[in-house]
Amino acid sequence: MELFFVLLGLLLLAFPIIAIAALVKSVGLGEHLRRLEARLAALEQGMAAPTTGAAVPEPPPVPQQQARRPRLPTVCQDALRG
Repeated sequence: MELFFVLLGLLLLAFPIIAIAALVKSVGLGEHLRRLEARLAALEQGMAAPTTGAAVPEPPPVPQQQARRPRLPTVCQDALRG
């Protein structure tokens, strides 16, 4: 029975320690998130800057196909000739 109370006491002491560790981690993650957002904003500005002054290249012209009559099979061509 004594072992039960020892384990219960250790369990009760573990909760505040885990809570403090979680708080410290969340504060560290918040700072990490702020730095990540700053880097992302800098990258977005860097990507947006060159495109404002540069001209967008035009796509190459698509060649237009001439309207051709479909070729008839040779049997039909022979019938039309003769």
